[in-house]
Amino acid sequence: MAADPEEQHNVASAHPAVVAELDSLLMSWLAERLAGRPDPMLEVVECGLPAVARLQGVIAEEGEQDAQAVIELDEPEASAVAVPVDYGVLARE
Repeated sequence: MAADPEEQHNVASAHPAVVAELDSLLMSWLAERLAGRPDPMLEVVECGLPAVARLQGVIAEEGEQDAQAVIELDEPEASAVAVPVDYGVLARE
């Protein structure tokens, strides 16, 4: 830590025994905390965050064309970007 206080260099490959010990401690701690329940992080990895699922549902309800607008950019390397737009918000402004 003293040689790399900002932890910019991965030294895991130079210390495989330390990595194995810490991995074992972490897995034991996690198993104890979960106490046989499923790991919610695995569900997030598999299914995505609830907010993402909600957004995808809204887009599906509104239809792909109604939920996106194409904005032309002035930058030569990108001619267009699709961004979700809440047309209700635009109408209220």
